[in-house]
Order: sequence, then C-alpha cells, then structure tokens
Amino acid sequence: MTTTCRRWVVGLGFIAAIAFAVSPSLARKKGGGGGGSRNSAPQQQAQNPNEVALQSAETDLATANAKLKQVIADLWAKFTADPAWAAAEKAVADAQTAYDAACRGVQNSLMSNPDYKAASDSSDSIDAKIETARDNGDQDTVIQLAQEKLQDATTLTKMQTDAMNADPTVASTKQALTAAKAVEDQLRQKFQDSLAADDDYKAAKQAVDDATTKLASLRGTSGTTGTATAGGSGSSTPNANSAGDGASSVPDPSSTVEGITGE
Repeated sequence: MTTTCRRWVVGLGFIAAIAFAVSPSLARKKGGGGGGSRNSAPQQQAQNPNEVALQSAETDLATANAKLKQVIADLWAKFTADPAWAAAEKAVADAQTAYDAACRGVQNSLMSNPDYKAASDSSDSIDAKIETARDNGDQDTVIQLAQEKLQDATTLTKMQTDAMNADPTVASTKQALTAAKAVEDQLRQKFQDSLAADDDYKAAKQAVDDATTKLASLRGTSGTTGTATAGGSGSSTPNANSAGDGASSVPDPSSTVEGITGE
C-alpha cells in the first residue's frame, strides 16, 4: 500500500473515532439525558372539588330514587296479592271482554247495511287510486282523493257511533265496564293513601327529598345552569330539573306509583 493510501485510511479511522466519541454526548444533549419526555408531558389538572361533590350528589340522588321505586314496587306486589285486588282485576277483564263482544256484534251487523258497505268499499278503493296518482306525480288528484277518503271516514265513524249508542247490549256492557274500572281505581287510590303511613316509603321518600335539596344547593354554588327544588314537608312531589350534561331529574313519587300500579 502506498503512503498516500495509508494516510487516507488512517484519516478515515481518526474521523470515525471522533464521531463515535462525540455521538453519545450529542444524543444526551438532544434528549436532555432522557428526562425531556417527563418535563414536556402536560400536568394533569386536579378536578374541581365542586364538580366532584356535584357528581357524588347526582349519584346519591339516583340511588335514593331507585330505592324509592323499589319500595313502592314491593308494597304494590304485597297489595295486589290481596284477594280484593284479584277480584277487581278479574271483574274489569270480564267486563272488557263482554263490551268488546257487543261492539263486534254491532260492527258485523253494520256490514249488512247497504249505506255503510258502500262507504266502506269507497274508502278502500280510494287507497289504490291515491297510490296510482302519487306514482304519476299527480299531486292535485292525490289531494282530491284524500279529501274524499276523509269524508268517507267521517261517514263510517258516524254510522258506527250511532249504531253503538243505539244498541242496548253495548250500552249495558259499557256501563258494567265503567263500574268495574271505578272499583279498581278506588283500590289504587287506597294503595296510594296507604303509602303515607308506611315507614319504608316515608324513609325512602325523605332520602329523595334530602338528596334533591343537596343537589340543588351544590348546583347553585357551582354555577351549574338549572334549578332544583325539593318538596316541603307537605309536598309529595319533589322535582329537580337541570340543563347541561349529567343532569338528574327526580320523578314525582306519585308518577312512580302510577307507573307501577298501571294507572
């Protein structure tokens, strides 16, 4: 190897050695010794204490409301196990069956009435004509046919009503059904009245009232949009409404009772 070549090889080796020695220090300087990622990470902000308290109050309210609903459901199940309720429920079912049968009898007899059958057939035929006119884009005809169908429907309804009112069986079975439902409604009212004297119901309702009041207070101090009001000592309708995400709404206990008892 010539002197020039040896000098060239030695020079390359010298440059490589310098690069190897310098590169770790450059890497440490660029990466900040591996601590750059920790220093650049955003600091997680602590949650507002008021928001934490608000979320907790909303959870407490939902829990109290669920408890109230369960108490009412349990009391209702016990109430409906009484033979008096079973008898009232059966009376309504039987009366409804008799009334429906009477109405069907009148409806069947109407089909032999030429005027009723003509109006019924006319109404049925209009449906096909409307579809044809709509497919053809004839909006004026669609409107005209719709008006004719409305007139036929009015005629049919009047004839049905007149026939039902004139039928003695329909009248008597309707009266019996109304009376049976009245007895059932009286029993439902008896159940609602009994809640005021039940310790489990009173405790569950008080928990809802307290949770509602607490939530209303926190919403006021946290500046959350919305209002919440709790029923006073003489109120059976606590209510809370709020705008915004996560807002809880307290149902009226009487509405809860109606939903459970089927009113």
